[in-house]
Amino acid sequence: MSIFDRYLLLLFLKIFLICFVSFAGLYLVIHMFTNLDELSAITAASGKGMGQLLVGFYGPALIELFDKMAGILVLVSAIFAVTWIQRKRELLAIEAAGITKGRVVRPIIIASTVILLFSIANRELVIPNFKQQLGRSIQDWTEQGSVPFASYRDSASGMMIRASQLNLADQTLAEAEFELPLRLTKYYKQIEGELARNVRATPLHPAGMLIEGVKQPANPDQISSVACDGATVIFSPRDYAWLKEDQVFIACNLDLEEIVFGRQMAKYASVYEMVQSLSKPSRRFGFGDQVQIHGRILQPVLDLTLLLLGLPLVISRPNQNLFVAAALCMVIVVMVQLTTMASHALGAYSVIQPAVFSAWIPVLVFVPFVPITLGKLK
Repeated sequence: MSIFDRYLLLLFLKIFLICFVSFAGLYLVIHMFTNLDELSAITAASGKGMGQLLVGFYGPALIELFDKMAGILVLVSAIFAVTWIQRKRELLAIEAAGITKGRVVRPIIIASTVILLFSIANRELVIPNFKQQLGRSIQDWTEQGSVPFASYRDSASGMMIRASQLNLADQTLAEAEFELPLRLTKYYKQIEGELARNVRATPLHPAGMLIEGVKQPANPDQISSVACDGATVIFSPRDYAWLKEDQVFIACNLDLEEIVFGRQMAKYASVYEMVQSLSKPSRRFGFGDQVQIHGRILQPVLDLTLLLLGLPLVISRPNQNLFVAAALCMVIVVMVQLTTMASHALGAYSVIQPAVFSAWIPVLVFVPFVPITLGKLK
Protein backbone atom coordinates (compact mmCIF):
# COMPACT_ATOMS: atom_id res chain seq x y z
CA MET A 1 0.00 0.00 0.00
CA SER A 2 1.47 3.32 -1.10
CA ILE A 3 1.61 6.51 0.95
CA PHE A 4 -1.20 8.03 -1.12
CA ASP A 5 -3.34 4.90 -0.62
CA ARG A 6 -3.00 5.27 3.14
CA TYR A 7 -3.73 8.99 2.90
CA LEU A 8 -6.89 8.46 0.84
CA LEU A 9 -8.01 5.53 2.99
CA LEU A 10 -7.59 7.57 6.18
CA LEU A 11 -9.52 10.46 4.61
CA PHE A 12 -12.35 8.14 3.58
CA LEU A 13 -12.59 6.48 7.01
CA LYS A 14 -12.47 9.86 8.76
CA ILE A 15 -15.37 11.18 6.66
CA PHE A 16 -17.33 7.93 7.21
CA LEU A 17 -16.88 8.16 10.98
CA ILE A 18 -17.83 11.85 11.07
CA CYS A 19 -20.95 11.22 8.99
CA PHE A 20 -22.07 8.29 11.15
CA VAL A 21 -21.44 10.12 14.42
CA SER A 22 -23.32 13.15 13.08
CA PHE A 23 -26.35 11.11 12.01
CA ALA A 24 -26.29 9.12 15.28
CA GLY A 25 -26.06 12.29 17.37
CA LEU A 26 -28.90 13.91 15.45
CA TYR A 27 -31.05 10.81 15.92
CA LEU A 28 -30.31 10.65 19.66
CA VAL A 29 -31.03 14.32 20.29
CA ILE A 30 -34.33 14.32 18.36
CA HIS A 31 -35.56 11.03 19.79
CA MET A 32 -34.57 11.79 23.37
CA PHE A 33 -36.17 15.24 23.47
CA THR A 34 -39.29 13.93 21.72
CA ASN A 35 -39.69 11.15 24.31
CA LEU A 36 -38.21 12.87 27.36
CA ASP A 37 -41.40 12.47 29.42
CA GLU A 38 -41.64 8.74 28.60
CA LEU A 39 -37.97 8.21 29.45
CA SER A 40 -38.39 9.91 32.84
CA ALA A 41 -41.56 7.95 33.62
CA ILE A 42 -40.00 4.61 32.69
CA THR A 43 -36.90 5.39 34.75
CA ALA A 44 -39.03 6.18 37.79
CA ALA A 45 -41.25 3.11 37.35
CA SER A 46 -38.46 0.61 36.71
CA GLY A 47 -36.04 1.93 39.31
CA LYS A 48 -33.23 1.93 36.75
CA GLY A 49 -30.93 4.87 36.21
CA MET A 50 -31.29 7.05 33.13
CA GLY A 51 -27.84 5.98 31.92
CA GLN A 52 -28.72 2.29 32.12
CA LEU A 53 -31.97 2.91 30.25
CA LEU A 54 -30.26 4.96 27.54
CA VAL A 55 -27.61 2.30 26.96
CA GLY A 56 -30.17 -0.51 26.94
CA PHE A 57 -32.53 1.23 24.51
CA TYR A 58 -30.28 3.37 22.34
CA GLY A 59 -27.41 0.88 22.09
CA PRO A 60 -29.39 -1.55 19.88
CA ALA A 61 -30.97 1.44 18.10
CA LEU A 62 -27.53 2.70 17.03
CA ILE A 63 -26.62 -0.77 15.78
CA GLU A 64 -29.79 -0.72 13.68
CA LEU A 65 -28.95 2.80 12.46
CA PHE A 66 -25.55 1.59 11.23
CA ASP A 67 -27.26 -1.26 9.37
CA LYS A 68 -29.66 1.12 7.62
CA MET A 69 -27.10 3.83 6.83
CA ALA A 70 -23.99 1.78 5.94
CA GLY A 71 -24.62 1.63 2.19
CA ILE A 72 -25.50 5.33 1.92
CA LEU A 73 -22.67 6.49 4.20
CA VAL A 74 -20.14 4.49 2.19
CA LEU A 75 -21.25 6.29 -0.98
CA VAL A 76 -21.29 9.72 0.70
CA SER A 77 -17.84 9.22 2.25
CA ALA A 78 -16.34 7.96 -1.00
CA ILE A 79 -17.74 10.87 -3.01
CA PHE A 80 -16.62 13.51 -0.52
CA ALA A 81 -13.14 11.98 -0.25
CA VAL A 82 -12.71 11.97 -4.02
CA THR A 83 -14.12 15.50 -4.36
CA TRP A 84 -11.72 16.69 -1.68
CA ILE A 85 -8.61 15.48 -3.51
CA GLN A 86 -10.01 16.94 -6.73
CA ARG A 87 -10.38 20.38 -5.12
CA LYS A 88 -6.81 20.18 -3.77
CA ARG A 89 -5.54 19.35 -7.29
CA GLU A 90 -4.02 16.14 -5.89
CA LEU A 91 -5.91 13.96 -8.37
CA LEU A 92 -4.61 16.04 -11.29
CA ALA A 93 -1.00 15.53 -10.18
CA ILE A 94 -1.53 11.79 -9.81
CA GLU A 95 -3.08 11.47 -13.26
CA ALA A 96 -0.17 13.45 -14.71
CA ALA A 97 2.10 10.64 -13.45
CA GLY A 98 0.16 8.17 -15.61
CA ILE A 99 -1.95 6.63 -12.82
CA THR A 100 -5.57 5.90 -13.77
CA LYS A 101 -8.59 6.99 -11.77
CA GLY A 102 -9.45 3.34 -11.15
CA ARG A 103 -6.11 2.80 -9.41
CA VAL A 104 -6.64 5.94 -7.34
CA VAL A 105 -10.01 4.89 -5.93
CA ARG A 106 -9.05 1.23 -5.42
CA PRO A 107 -8.39 1.61 -1.65
CA ILE A 108 -11.79 3.30 -1.25
CA ILE A 109 -13.58 0.47 -3.06
CA ILE A 110 -11.74 -2.15 -0.97
CA ALA A 111 -12.49 -0.32 2.29
CA SER A 112 -16.13 0.12 1.28
CA THR A 113 -16.42 -3.59 0.54
CA VAL A 114 -15.00 -4.41 3.98
CA ILE A 115 -17.51 -2.05 5.64
CA LEU A 116 -20.38 -3.62 3.69
CA LEU A 117 -19.19 -7.10 4.71
CA PHE A 118 -19.12 -5.90 8.30
CA SER A 119 -22.69 -4.60 7.89
CA ILE A 120 -23.75 -8.06 6.65
CA ALA A 121 -22.25 -9.65 9.77
CA ASN A 122 -23.96 -6.99 11.89
CA ARG A 123 -27.30 -7.65 10.16
CA GLU A 124 -27.13 -11.45 10.40
CA LEU A 125 -25.27 -12.05 13.66
CA VAL A 126 -25.62 -9.00 15.95
CA ILE A 127 -29.03 -7.43 15.31
CA PRO A 128 -31.03 -10.70 15.74
CA ASN A 129 -29.82 -10.79 19.36
CA PHE A 130 -31.58 -7.46 20.02
CA LYS A 131 -34.84 -7.97 18.11
CA GLN A 132 -36.83 -8.05 21.36
CA GLN A 133 -35.69 -4.48 22.11
CA LEU A 134 -35.75 -3.19 18.53
CA GLY A 135 -39.28 -4.47 17.94
CA ARG A 136 -40.68 -2.20 20.65
CA SER A 137 -41.11 1.51 21.08
CA ILE A 138 -39.82 3.41 24.09
CA GLN A 139 -43.33 3.31 25.62
CA ASP A 140 -43.46 -0.49 25.92
CA TRP A 141 -39.74 -1.32 25.87
CA THR A 142 -39.52 -2.12 29.59
CA GLU A 143 -42.79 -4.10 29.59
CA GLN A 144 -44.71 -1.33 31.32
CA GLY A 145 -48.39 -0.74 30.56
CA SER A 146 -50.52 -2.29 27.83
CA VAL A 147 -50.61 -2.40 24.04
CA PRO A 148 -53.58 -2.94 21.70
CA PHE A 149 -54.24 -6.52 20.66
CA ALA A 150 -55.73 -7.16 17.24
CA SER A 151 -57.57 -10.33 16.28
CA TYR A 152 -55.33 -13.32 15.64
CA ARG A 153 -56.01 -16.78 14.23
CA ASP A 154 -53.74 -19.48 15.59
CA SER A 155 -52.88 -21.73 12.65
CA ALA A 156 -51.93 -24.64 14.93
CA SER A 157 -55.24 -24.87 16.85
CA GLY A 158 -57.54 -23.02 14.44
CA MET A 159 -58.81 -20.66 17.15
CA MET A 160 -59.63 -17.01 16.49
CA ILE A 161 -58.48 -14.88 19.42
CA ARG A 162 -59.76 -11.36 20.09
CA ALA A 163 -58.99 -9.00 22.96
CA SER A 164 -58.97 -5.30 23.70
CA GLN A 165 -55.36 -5.15 24.92
CA LEU A 166 -52.34 -7.10 26.11
CA ASN A 167 -50.80 -6.30 29.47
CA LEU A 168 -47.07 -6.72 28.98
CA ALA A 169 -46.16 -7.00 32.65
CA ASP A 170 -48.23 -10.11 33.49
CA GLN A 171 -48.98 -11.44 29.99
CA THR A 172 -52.77 -11.13 30.23
CA LEU A 173 -55.43 -10.34 27.64
CA ALA A 174 -58.28 -8.04 28.67
CA GLU A 175 -61.82 -8.81 27.46
CA ALA A 176 -60.60 -11.97 25.78
CA GLU A 177 -62.73 -13.93 23.30
CA PHE A 178 -61.77 -17.34 21.91
CA GLU A 179 -63.74 -18.49 18.87
CA LEU A 180 -63.34 -22.25 18.67
CA PRO A 181 -62.72 -24.15 15.42
CA LEU A 182 -65.51 -26.29 13.97
CA ARG A 183 -64.12 -29.57 15.32
CA LEU A 184 -64.41 -28.26 18.90
CA THR A 185 -67.87 -26.68 18.70
CA LYS A 186 -69.92 -29.70 19.78
CA TYR A 187 -71.25 -27.97 22.89
CA TYR A 188 -70.35 -24.28 22.50
CA LYS A 189 -68.76 -22.08 19.82
CA GLN A 190 -66.78 -19.56 21.80
CA ILE A 191 -65.47 -18.70 25.24
CA GLU A 192 -65.43 -15.14 26.54
CA GLY A 193 -63.90 -13.88 29.76
CA GLU A 194 -62.82 -10.73 31.54
CA LEU A 195 -59.21 -11.84 31.53
CA ALA A 196 -57.06 -14.49 29.83
CA ARG A 197 -53.69 -15.32 31.34
CA ASN A 198 -50.89 -16.99 29.42
CA VAL A 199 -49.52 -19.79 31.66
CA ARG A 200 -46.73 -22.29 31.25
CA ALA A 201 -47.05 -26.05 31.37
CA THR A 202 -47.27 -27.71 34.82
CA PRO A 203 -47.82 -31.32 35.97
CA LEU A 204 -51.58 -30.51 36.04
CA HIS A 205 -51.93 -29.09 32.53
CA PRO A 206 -50.03 -28.19 29.32
CA ALA A 207 -49.20 -24.63 28.32
CA GLY A 208 -52.22 -22.53 27.45
CA MET A 209 -54.59 -19.70 28.31
CA LEU A 210 -56.38 -19.54 31.67
CA ILE A 211 -59.60 -17.60 31.14
CA GLU A 212 -60.92 -15.90 34.28
CA GLY A 213 -64.33 -14.34 34.84
CA VAL A 214 -65.93 -16.44 32.09
CA LYS A 215 -69.06 -14.79 30.65
CA GLN A 216 -69.80 -17.24 27.87
CA PRO A 217 -70.77 -20.05 28.26
CA ALA A 218 -73.01 -18.71 31.00
CA ASN A 219 -72.30 -21.52 33.48
CA PRO A 220 -68.66 -22.53 33.02
CA ASP A 221 -68.77 -24.87 36.04
CA GLN A 222 -71.39 -27.01 34.29
CA ILE A 223 -69.85 -27.39 30.82
CA SER A 224 -67.93 -30.46 29.76
CA SER A 225 -64.26 -30.62 28.90
CA VAL A 226 -63.46 -31.09 25.21
CA ALA A 227 -60.84 -33.48 23.82
CA CYS A 228 -59.38 -33.68 20.33
CA ASP A 229 -57.17 -36.49 19.00
CA GLY A 230 -57.09 -38.10 22.42
CA ALA A 231 -55.85 -35.00 24.25
CA THR A 232 -57.88 -32.58 26.34
CA VAL A 233 -58.03 -29.16 24.72
CA ILE A 234 -60.60 -27.35 26.87
CA PHE A 235 -60.49 -27.92 30.63
CA SER A 236 -63.67 -27.16 32.58
CA PRO A 237 -63.99 -26.68 36.37
CA ARG A 238 -66.54 -29.51 36.48
CA ASP A 239 -63.87 -32.04 35.51
CA TYR A 240 -60.76 -30.43 36.99
CA ALA A 241 -60.66 -29.37 40.63
CA TRP A 242 -57.73 -26.99 40.18
CA LEU A 243 -60.00 -24.62 38.23
CA LYS A 244 -62.34 -22.16 39.96
CA GLU A 245 -66.01 -21.97 39.06
CA ASP A 246 -65.57 -18.98 36.73
CA GLN A 247 -62.43 -20.28 35.00
CA VAL A 248 -61.81 -22.28 31.84
CA PHE A 249 -58.44 -23.43 30.55
CA ILE A 250 -57.60 -23.79 26.84
CA ALA A 251 -54.51 -25.78 25.89
CA CYS A 252 -52.55 -23.87 23.26
CA ASN A 253 -48.98 -22.75 22.76
CA LEU A 254 -49.10 -18.99 22.17
CA ASP A 255 -46.41 -16.36 22.36
CA LEU A 256 -48.42 -13.20 22.95
CA GLU A 257 -45.48 -10.88 22.42
CA GLU A 258 -44.69 -12.63 19.15
CA ILE A 259 -48.31 -12.06 18.08
CA VAL A 260 -48.23 -8.35 18.98
CA PHE A 261 -44.66 -7.50 18.04
CA GLY A 262 -44.01 -10.33 15.60
CA ARG A 263 -44.20 -8.23 12.45
CA GLN A 264 -41.81 -5.64 13.88
CA MET A 265 -39.43 -8.28 15.24
CA ALA A 266 -39.46 -10.31 12.02
CA LYS A 267 -37.53 -7.66 10.10
CA TYR A 268 -34.69 -7.92 12.62
CA ALA A 269 -34.32 -11.69 12.25
CA SER A 270 -31.45 -13.19 10.30
CA VAL A 271 -32.05 -14.80 6.92
CA TYR A 272 -31.55 -18.20 8.56
CA GLU A 273 -34.20 -17.41 11.18
CA MET A 274 -36.58 -16.16 8.47
CA VAL A 275 -36.26 -19.41 6.57
CA GLN A 276 -36.57 -21.48 9.75
CA SER A 277 -39.74 -19.63 10.79
CA LEU A 278 -41.49 -20.94 7.69
CA SER A 279 -41.66 -24.39 9.31
CA LYS A 280 -43.62 -23.12 12.31
CA PRO A 281 -47.29 -24.22 12.16
CA SER A 282 -48.49 -20.89 13.53
CA ARG A 283 -46.39 -18.80 11.15
CA ARG A 284 -48.37 -17.17 8.35
CA PHE A 285 -46.17 -16.82 5.29
CA GLY A 286 -47.29 -14.26 2.71
CA PHE A 287 -45.97 -12.44 -0.31
CA GLY A 288 -44.40 -9.75 1.87
CA ASP A 289 -42.31 -12.36 3.67
CA GLN A 290 -41.06 -13.78 0.38
CA VAL A 291 -40.03 -10.32 -0.81
CA GLN A 292 -38.39 -9.54 2.53
CA ILE A 293 -36.21 -12.65 2.47
CA HIS A 294 -35.00 -12.09 -1.08
CA GLY A 295 -34.57 -8.37 -0.44
CA ARG A 296 -32.35 -9.11 2.55
CA ILE A 297 -30.17 -11.45 0.48
CA LEU A 298 -29.81 -8.87 -2.30
CA GLN A 299 -29.20 -5.86 -0.02
CA PRO A 300 -25.36 -6.12 -0.11
CA VAL A 301 -25.50 -6.23 -3.93
CA LEU A 302 -27.57 -3.03 -4.01
CA ASP A 303 -25.25 -1.29 -1.52
CA LEU A 304 -22.20 -2.08 -3.61
CA THR A 305 -24.06 -1.11 -6.80
CA LEU A 306 -24.88 2.25 -5.21
CA LEU A 307 -21.16 2.87 -4.66
CA LEU A 308 -20.07 1.73 -8.12
CA LEU A 309 -22.70 3.96 -9.76
CA GLY A 310 -21.97 7.15 -7.84
CA LEU A 311 -18.21 7.12 -7.35
CA PRO A 312 -17.16 6.91 -11.05
CA LEU A 313 -19.66 9.62 -12.02
CA VAL A 314 -18.20 12.05 -9.49
CA ILE A 315 -14.53 11.35 -10.15
CA SER A 316 -15.02 11.71 -13.92
CA ARG A 317 -16.66 15.14 -13.64
CA PRO A 318 -14.48 18.24 -14.03
CA ASN A 319 -16.75 20.13 -11.60
CA GLN A 320 -15.18 19.99 -8.13
CA ASN A 321 -18.01 21.63 -6.17
CA LEU A 322 -18.90 19.73 -3.01
CA PHE A 323 -22.54 20.75 -3.26
CA VAL A 324 -22.81 19.42 -6.82
CA ALA A 325 -21.26 16.15 -5.67
CA ALA A 326 -23.72 15.96 -2.76
CA ALA A 327 -26.65 16.62 -5.09
CA LEU A 328 -25.52 13.91 -7.49
CA CYS A 329 -25.13 11.51 -4.60
CA MET A 330 -28.63 12.34 -3.40
CA VAL A 331 -30.13 11.77 -6.85
CA ILE A 332 -28.55 8.31 -7.13
CA VAL A 333 -29.65 7.30 -3.62
CA VAL A 334 -33.22 8.49 -4.18
CA MET A 335 -33.48 6.69 -7.51
CA VAL A 336 -32.30 3.37 -6.07
CA GLN A 337 -34.36 3.67 -2.88
CA LEU A 338 -37.58 4.65 -4.66
CA THR A 339 -37.19 1.82 -7.16
CA THR A 340 -36.55 -0.65 -4.34
CA MET A 341 -39.52 0.48 -2.22
CA ALA A 342 -41.90 0.57 -5.19
CA SER A 343 -40.94 -2.87 -6.48
CA HIS A 344 -41.10 -4.43 -2.99
CA ALA A 345 -44.54 -2.93 -2.41
CA LEU A 346 -45.82 -4.26 -5.73
CA GLY A 347 -44.54 -7.71 -4.83
CA ALA A 348 -45.98 -7.64 -1.31
CA TYR A 349 -49.44 -6.80 -2.70
CA SER A 350 -49.10 -9.52 -5.37
CA VAL A 351 -49.22 -7.01 -8.24
CA ILE A 352 -46.01 -8.60 -9.54
CA GLN A 353 -46.04 -12.36 -9.86
CA PRO A 354 -44.09 -14.25 -8.72
CA ALA A 355 -43.66 -11.94 -5.76
CA VAL A 356 -39.98 -12.76 -5.25
CA PHE A 357 -39.23 -11.29 -8.69
CA SER A 358 -39.99 -7.82 -7.31
CA ALA A 359 -36.95 -8.07 -5.00
CA TRP A 360 -34.75 -8.61 -8.05
CA ILE A 361 -36.08 -5.66 -10.07
CA PRO A 362 -33.69 -3.03 -8.58
CA VAL A 363 -30.74 -5.33 -9.24
CA LEU A 364 -31.83 -5.97 -12.83
CA VAL A 365 -32.40 -2.23 -13.40
CA PHE A 366 -29.20 -0.75 -11.94
CA VAL A 367 -26.49 -3.44 -12.11
CA PRO A 368 -26.26 -3.26 -15.96
CA PHE A 369 -25.18 0.39 -15.61
CA VAL A 370 -22.20 -0.51 -13.41
CA PRO A 371 -19.86 -1.57 -16.27
CA ILE A 372 -20.71 1.71 -18.03
CA THR A 373 -19.82 3.85 -15.02
CA LEU A 374 -16.68 1.82 -14.27
CA GLY A 375 -15.52 2.57 -17.78
CA LYS A 376 -15.17 6.21 -16.70
CA LEU A 377 -12.36 5.21 -14.29
CA LYS A 378 -9.92 4.41 -17.08
